[in-house]
Amino acid sequence: MSLNKHFPENTNRSSPYWRRLGEDLGIEVYVDSFVIGLENIGRVDAVLPSFGGANGMIVVNDFDQIEAFLAALNESGYGFSTFLAEDKYNRDDAIELLRDWGWTGNGKPPEWLGSKIDANGAT
Repeated sequence: MSLNKHFPENTNRSSPYWRRLGEDLGIEVYVDSFVIGLENIGRVDAVLPSFGGANGMIVVNDFDQIEAFLAALNESGYGFSTFLAEDKYNRDDAIELLRDWGWTGNGKPPEWLGSKIDANGAT
């Protein structure tokens, strides 16, 4: 099943920070998206399917948007983060953030991620 079916994007609105991060690091990032099964949350700033929870990391800039949905996010296998993307993208800061979230994707993590322990506790 295509991730685009899970995370349909609205290409009329975008988050330059998250788009830049995905392009620069070569990872999947869905910006300004709904999450199938959790549409009541509304549009989220980004979904990174290979980081955070088993089904990915949902990023919003306002905790109030997801506060009522924390149990649903957890049950659905998503991690979440409140993060206000800066206008200026910084590769080193982005990599540090992704290391903190941990790799949960299939296969070997990208080389730039290093040997940090992943979100499941494995090295």
